[in-house]
Amino acid sequence: MSWAIPLMLDPEGRFPSARPDPLEDTVRLILAVAPGERALLPEFGWEGHFLDLRDPLQRQAAAAFAEEALRRWAPDLRFQRVDVLRAGEDHAELGILREGTVHRIAIGLKRRVSP
Repeated sequence: MSWAIPLMLDPEGRFPSARPDPLEDTVRLILAVAPGERALLPEFGWEGHFLDLRDPLQRQAAAAFAEEALRRWAPDLRFQRVDVLRAGEDHAELGILREGTVHRIAIGLKRRVSP
């Protein structure tokens, strides 16, 4: 059995036996974390939180950082590409290309985490 993050109960009050979208769960689990946020694993997460994703060059860098983080922390995803589709001050919408399908995933952005 695998766990979906965040943990949620089904309408009967039980944990679901299968994750409805393991790609989205895994991507969100990794990319919603800013490096430095997890004390025991400070390099975990996505450097995109520290960039201004409204700038086209920084969006490209953020996409490369997302690909690097996903390959490092979830090599079994086997995605082909990550693009920053839209971004604002506190959010980004990423496109994860996998097996010919683009999965759109929204990520809330955080400010730089103090050491």
